[in-house]
Amino acid sequence: MGLTYVYTTYDGVETYIDAASLTFRGLWLTATSYAAFDVVDQGTAKYIALQSSNSTPPSGNLTEYWSVITQKYVPTPEPDPTPAQAVSIIIGTLRPTSYTEPLYLRHDPSEDVVYMTQSGTATDGWLSAYDYTRIFYISPSITSFTNSIGTVEIGSSIANVTLNWAVNKVMTSQTLSPGGSVTPPTATLIIAGPWTADQTFGLTVGDGTSTDSASTPAYFLNKMYWGANASATVVDANILALSSAFATSRSTTKVITAAGQYIYICYPASFGTASFTVNGLPNTAWTLSVQSFTNASGYTVNYNVYRSDNLLTGTYTIGVS
Repeated sequence: MGLTYVYTTYDGVETYIDAASLTFRGLWLTATSYAAFDVVDQGTAKYIALQSSNSTPPSGNLTEYWSVITQKYVPTPEPDPTPAQAVSIIIGTLRPTSYTEPLYLRHDPSEDVVYMTQSGTATDGWLSAYDYTRIFYISPSITSFTNSIGTVEIGSSIANVTLNWAVNKVMTSQTLSPGGSVTPPTATLIIAGPWTADQTFGLTVGDGTSTDSASTPAYFLNKMYWGANASATVVDANILALSSAFATSRSTTKVITAAGQYIYICYPASFGTASFTVNGLPNTAWTLSVQSFTNASGYTVNYNVYRSDNLLTGTYTIGVS
C-alpha cells in the first residue's frame, strides 16, 4: 500500500492524503515560492502548504498557510477470497487524484469489523453517506438523569419536581414517565405535584434507529433517632432533639456520648425488635416502649423507643441489629 499522510485543514478537519498527491520540497527556504500540497521540513516537523506562499514560515501552530503533516501507517489486510465492491473512503474535504493499489470494503459476518484496501482512481465507487453513517453509527445514550426531590421525610409535600438529563447526541424523541413527550433538545422539565410518596421517574430517548432508557427514584422515608437524655421517658420533642438520619432498617452502629444520662435508640416499629451490642459486646440492658410519634413533617406512626436501663457516663459504640 502506498504511503498515507494526515493533516488538519485550516477549518479544523482531519484529512488523509496519499503521498502521490504531495510534492516534497525539502527544507523550507525564504526565497522559495510554494504551492498548495507542497511539503517542507522545518525544525523537527513536516508541514503541508494549504495555499500558495513565498515568505510566510511554517510554525508549530496551524495557520492559513501551513499545517503539520504526519505519516499514517495503514496495514494491508489479507485479500478477500470473494469479489468485493471497489470504494474509496476519504475523511475530510480533499481526496487524492488517484490510487496505485486496490481499495475494497467488505464485512466479515463472523466479526464486527470492516476491512479496506485501495483500488482504482479517486472517482471509483465513493461510499454513500448512508453507508458511512451505518459504519460510524453511535447508539443513543442517557449520560445522566436526576430529580430534585431525592430523599425527603415521609409526611413532606413537594409542590413540584424538576427532572434534568443529558444525552450523548441529538435525539429525535424523548418521553418521560410521568411527563409525556418532550421535544429535543430540551433536557429539563418541571412536573407539578404535590408529591407525597415514593416515585420512580423514567426517561426513554431515541434517534429514529434505536433507544435508551433510564430512571431516577424519589424517596419519602422515616428517620432513626439516637442520643442521650437524662429523663427516664421521652416525648416527641425529646426524640426530635436527638441526632437523626433517614433509615430503611434498624441495623446500624452509632457512637453516643452520655454524661449521667440514658442512651436512646428510636426507629419505626415496622423495622421490628432489636438486639444490641455495647462496645462490641452483647448487651440486654435495654427497656422498650412503643410510642405514637409525630415527626417534624407532621406524619404520625408507631416508633420503638429503646432506653438504656442505667444512667451512663462516657462514650459508647452501640450496635443495633
